[in-house]
Amino acid sequence: METRPAVGALALNAHPYEAVIADTEPSRRIAYRLRYQVYCLETGFEDPLHFETKEESDEFDAHSIHFLIRCTHTGGWLASARLVPRQEEGVLPVESHCRIDPARLGALSRPDGEVSRLLIVRRDPLIGPVSRFEKEGLLSARTEMLRRLLIGLCSRARDLGLQNLGFFLAPSLKRVLTRLGIEAHLIGDACHHRGVRHPYLGNVTQALEALYAHGPATPGIEEVNEPYRLYSALELPLAPAVPFADAGPGGRSLDDGRCRGPG
Repeated sequence: METRPAVGALALNAHPYEAVIADTEPSRRIAYRLRYQVYCLETGFEDPLHFETKEESDEFDAHSIHFLIRCTHTGGWLASARLVPRQEEGVLPVESHCRIDPARLGALSRPDGEVSRLLIVRRDPLIGPVSRFEKEGLLSARTEMLRRLLIGLCSRARDLGLQNLGFFLAPSLKRVLTRLGIEAHLIGDACHHRGVRHPYLGNVTQALEALYAHGPATPGIEEVNEPYRLYSALELPLAPAVPFADAGPGGRSLDDGRCRGPG
């Protein structure tokens, strides 16, 4: 089992969440197991019998960049998402579910990549419910985790030269992105995939400016200087056999059209 720092071992004003790129096979398996827990066991969106290793994955994962959110106080893995760069002559996940309308794109370019498979767990086994952070000062733990996750994703997209990212959003998550100041442009008609969803396009530079301008929400909590870290650079001797011991009921998929979204 992976060694984790003790609760309270870090400075009290340290940001409680950091974005981590899963740049090793063991770390990518953490993301896949988080997805299995939420998509297969909790929401029932995917059939668990299709994933004998208890790791949910699809054809886009091989060329995706996978992100995790790690609690800096406990070492627990609390959220994940992936950045899917467009492959030559390839389609993005959003394009496999709905049609991008050229008329709605207008002068905008088509997406260079996509942010997808966003999820946040309900519980960290070492500290109890994630909402405890809210009681201890953070106004919205889930929104702050999402903000840190998107800062990491958009920063990596910028590093790769990607300018515009696609999103396939339920109305609840679209409202959260709007509250964070992200300008998401509708680029197609509504589709029915795990509920009603719409395809959107967001500019990487604008999104990053908005995300940094909207946090951190709590006075005394320092902003993280590094937008993301590499899993291989963390001082973790072993990858955990499972990403978390007990997710509790209702880990939250932000791809879930029925959920209320973070915050």
